[in-house]
Amino acid sequence: MLDGGYLIWSLPSHRVFVDGRMEAYPPEVLRASRQADLFGDYEAIFRDYGINCAIVTTGMPLYSRLQADPSMTRTFADDTRAVFVRAAQTGIAERRDIPKAGNPQH
Repeated sequence: MLDGGYLIWSLPSHRVFVDGRMEAYPPEVLRASRQADLFGDYEAIFRDYGINCAIVTTGMPLYSRLQADPSMTRTFADDTRAVFVRAAQTGIAERRDIPKAGNPQH
């Protein structure tokens, strides 16, 4: 949610799932998004809304679950955020580690 507003502004031709405007979304969408962040329960929401790319906070359960999912590829990571893309969407056949600045644990 924290990065959604920036993405809407900087990439207006791309659809963004949620941003920081709480009043713009039904409560059930916000709950599902928060559930994914806090507990890593993302499969249903990604499937239901066709989510193929996610910017997530490193160190959260969602980060760990996406990192372990062979259908998702981490394409960027730094000390605070990581970007995951569904492998079928990128043409990447296998998982690969991407170099990161500052923290080799991510």
